[in-house]
Amino acid sequence: MSAYPPSQPPNSVPPYTPPPYTPPGQPGYDYQSTARGADYASVWIRFVAVFIDGLIVGIPLLIIGAILGVYGSPVYALIQGVAYLLYEGLLLASNNGQTIGKKIMSVRVVSTDGQPLTMSKTFTRAGVKALLSVASSIKPPLASVFGILSLLDYLWPFWDANKQTWHDKAAGTYVVKA
Repeated sequence: MSAYPPSQPPNSVPPYTPPPYTPPGQPGYDYQSTARGADYASVWIRFVAVFIDGLIVGIPLLIIGAILGVYGSPVYALIQGVAYLLYEGLLLASNNGQTIGKKIMSVRVVSTDGQPLTMSKTFTRAGVKALLSVASSIKPPLASVFGILSLLDYLWPFWDANKQTWHDKAAGTYVVKA
């Protein structure tokens, strides 16, 4: 008599048996539609952090743009986009996922995979924001289209389950309370 059931050939892997069903809310139930343990930052706190960062980058750029005589031009928009890209990309990568505005508002950017933020992720995140910003300075009607897209990017967390903007989704990041 064989030690294997008649339907299972010798030297084969036993069939997979799934764990028993555990209803939601019961011990042992571990499915979550959002990141484990994530305490997402509110949209309003994020807005204030972006506003603070905008002042930190924007005021010096206003002065530089006025001195160079390029304020309000596409060249100024490009300079502004590059400056913000460098500011956010470098600070997020080197400062535990925080810009100055995020530090003041006690929030930080984290990777969706739980790994430390990489330069690639921080610059992807900042790059999507900068691209939408620079593109919205193009002459109408494209400015209107990109302006609406940029606005939608910032409004997206209001209805997204993980409170992610498009630039968060592109980079694989969340913004959480620090």
